[in-house]
Amino acid sequence: GLNKIMLEDGVTRGSIFSTRDLKLFGRVSRPLVWFLAYCTEPFLPGLSGDEKACARFLEENKIPFQRDGKWLCYYDLNVFERKQLTSSLITHCLREGLPQDVVKSLIGDVYIFLNEPNNCELRDAYEFGTILNACGRHGAAELGVSVCLHEEGALDKARLLLQEHKRAISTGISFAQKNTVDLGAFYFMDARGVIPDTVIGTVAGSFLGSHADRSKPIIAFSLDEKNWVKVSS
Repeated sequence: GLNKIMLEDGVTRGSIFSTRDLKLFGRVSRPLVWFLAYCTEPFLPGLSGDEKACARFLEENKIPFQRDGKWLCYYDLNVFERKQLTSSLITHCLREGLPQDVVKSLIGDVYIFLNEPNNCELRDAYEFGTILNACGRHGAAELGVSVCLHEEGALDKARLLLQEHKRAISTGISFAQKNTVDLGAFYFMDARGVIPDTVIGTVAGSFLGSHADRSKPIIAFSLDEKNWVKVSS
């Protein structure tokens, strides 16, 4: 469709690089330990939320995460180190029982905006899109537009909003792990007053993708700013 036409135009003009690669948030901007530890889509069993486990995982698989005193990001690794990380991560997730279709989704099409600075969230389409999504979900659509226009200070403000967004998702997933009930035909999570309505769908989807029998649906309750019940399924 139109997206493919725009992509091909960007590739032809030399402003977009497209390839298949590890499809996790933070390839450009997050040091490797936090790249894995703060991954919530999907939730990586035995790694997400545990920085020490992530550092140990990298060490055991001989993947450097520091060099000359500098924390390394995914794109600081050479092509062989990136392949080793991807292979080791897939093996780990399969061993930990992550569903095969979720593991398969770890690899996908990724897009780099070549005119944006290195080690900046705006260079990676996934990270750029996540920042805009955080702005939209937290009632700051105009901030997202400012980021797209490269207005001074906008990106720093959006980063703070993104941290809040990711923190809410991470906290929500921890709640979901302990409080989701299997009612036979479906899972039920009552997160009223705990998980914001802006991220309840993301949290429910992440839980279902990583911790549950994915042949059954999940229904989750939260409260919006008017104290009305929002139902996500």
